Amino acid sequence: MVEELNSAATRPPDNDDVPAQTAREGDQVLLRLTPTAAATVRMVLRQLLDVLESGTVPEAGRGPFGRRVRLSQTILLRRMFPAVSADPAISADFRARHEPGVRAEVLVSTRRVLGGWTGVAEVRLDADEFDDWMTALGAARFLFSPRKGTRLMHGTVGGHDAAATLTMIQDLMEVLVHAACPDLARQLEAAVAWGHSEPTTPSD
Repeated sequence: MVEELNSAATRPPDNDDVPAQTAREGDQVLLRLTPTAAATVRMVLRQLLDVLESGTVPEAGRGPFGRRVRLSQTILLRRMFPAVSADPAISADFRARHEPGVRAEVLVSTRRVLGGWTGVAEVRLDADEFDDWMTALGAARFLFSPRKGTRLMHGTVGGHDAAATLTMIQDLMEVLVHAACPDLARQLEAAVAWGHSEPTTPSD
């Protein structure tokens, strides 16, 4: 039995403006994207693949207040695979030992997603495919946003509105988790709600 579709917005699921919907079908996750969202996701993953394979960086527009903020492979890789310590020596040693393996894992996952998905608006994901999608999307976020902070560095990246594309990717990851791991999603939501709740004062 197919579980009710989870939407990335509060609008009705059949609304064409909702970029992604998901449902659970047995051991698989059914993902439905609008044609526009499917084309954008595929293009973003192609850009991620270019960064990892050849160092080709998507063209970035100006940053806040019209500042020209240079984008390079080094900058993007540092966003995806950040320093693990404030100590430069420890971070450099950790990066030398672990970054090549992690980077290779992201590269393989991105290749598998693009190789197994032609860009159609509806796709079914088994457990391994789900992991590949989450790995690739998780890295792709940092084409648009630094790992720390909320201010975007560029208005556009690769011809896409940075804020809108980042939101779409994050929403897509969220609805995928809701479909694949509903119990975990509920626990995370409860933890976030608890963290934002106002402290109570014991009554006399």
